[in-house]
Amino acid sequence: MSDAIRKDRKTALDYEQFLGETFSEALSDFRAEFSKLAPEVNIYYCSCTMDLKFTAEFARRLVASGTKPVIRLNNGRYSKETMREFPLRMYTTRAMIDYLNREGEFELLSEADTHPKNQYFTSAALLNCHMAGSIAEGVAGAKHWITSLSGHEPESGKAYRAILATYSGFYQELAKLQRQKRDLALTMATPGKKFLENSVFWKEFVDAQVEFVVAMARLGLPANYAPAGKNVSVLNVEFIDFWSDDEIREILKNGAIIEGEAALRLAERGFAEALGVDVVKGVSAKATVERLADGRRVAALSSNLVTLKPRSEQTKTLSTLYTKVGKGTKSELVAVTPGMTRFKNVLIFAGTPFRHIYWPNFTAFLNGTRKEIVLSQVRDMVELPAVYSGPDDIYTKLWQVGDQVVMPIITLGRDDMPELELTVSKMPTKIESLQPSGKWASVPFRRESPEKIVIEQEFRATRPFVLKFSY
Repeated sequence: MSDAIRKDRKTALDYEQFLGETFSEALSDFRAEFSKLAPEVNIYYCSCTMDLKFTAEFARRLVASGTKPVIRLNNGRYSKETMREFPLRMYTTRAMIDYLNREGEFELLSEADTHPKNQYFTSAALLNCHMAGSIAEGVAGAKHWITSLSGHEPESGKAYRAILATYSGFYQELAKLQRQKRDLALTMATPGKKFLENSVFWKEFVDAQVEFVVAMARLGLPANYAPAGKNVSVLNVEFIDFWSDDEIREILKNGAIIEGEAALRLAERGFAEALGVDVVKGVSAKATVERLADGRRVAALSSNLVTLKPRSEQTKTLSTLYTKVGKGTKSELVAVTPGMTRFKNVLIFAGTPFRHIYWPNFTAFLNGTRKEIVLSQVRDMVELPAVYSGPDDIYTKLWQVGDQVVMPIITLGRDDMPELELTVSKMPTKIESLQPSGKWASVPFRRESPEKIVIEQEFRATRPFVLKFSY
């Protein structure tokens, strides 16, 4: 049976359906027996990303009569002390929410788990960021597991309880804003309910390999995770085939930021004209140097490269990838492919950032020069009311709430920032910062230029913040 599942996707899907139906029946029997003892007690279902296609039905089978089904999303970070993969966990959180709860049927909780339950492994600051980040994606709260069950250690967990109590007002105000907000400028596209036909046994998960989406978030673009809509969309190759031709036409018309393999798949489906380039799988030689149109060098794109061939002069070549031919003084650089192109509101990279979390094969996609060129192009494609263009590693969103712009921020790096420089499309008259208590406080800022402001507030490492701009 295992060989048949691995070799034939339809067999795998049929077997998964059989398992899902069988377990659903078992849960119904369990609920019926449990209700004889405690009919009023609701039972929550904990969903991993691989369980997602059956999660809704499992939760419905467990719910107590007259109550709302509750699902705890398995988005835990456990003992990870680095924040480098934080944007990925939040993308997974939002993808699970979009898949399960667009109609609001379920109460969804985060898994802000501090495994193995003490500060030698998970700091209170990381718990706080996980809680705030999950609320910004749309959960109603969390199921906390912050106390060890394997031994009596009353001191462990004190810091966790203290920071959750300190920030309780912050969480409540952030949740209110999240319910009222409209995403601005960009959408980093999630697959939504179209992921229903995924195969667990074929390792098709909503957090599969979205390195490109995560890299764009860490380069300063607003990490507004949601189904593709009217904003400029950031597209990863894994989910391209979930959209119909009509949906793709609409996405490309509104603008898109696309990695190489996604561009290849779109071209294969007949969208080369809308991309402004023909796309060929692979490259003729290993790329060792990337040079911007102004002559500056940048660490070369890594991982799976495609060849981009501009279809007309309307397609701008923003960078070129070269290979080094010859040795010593006789060596020369030979062009391999454009590294980045822009056609109307479609920005394409020839490659996918490889292993965004760690140092990738002696080159790095994430650097200040690439951030500068990416933000410059995106600001030309769509209005960004506020964006962080500095060198620190931070994670932001950008929302419209009423007449104001709201910018949730989570600092990913280990360095405190004594102040925050932002590039703005229009000058705010007032900026407020959400305090841990849930109250708003005005913060001073200075104008460096018509497009630059500096917020004169310290942004400590590994902390959540929310800024509110009035105009």
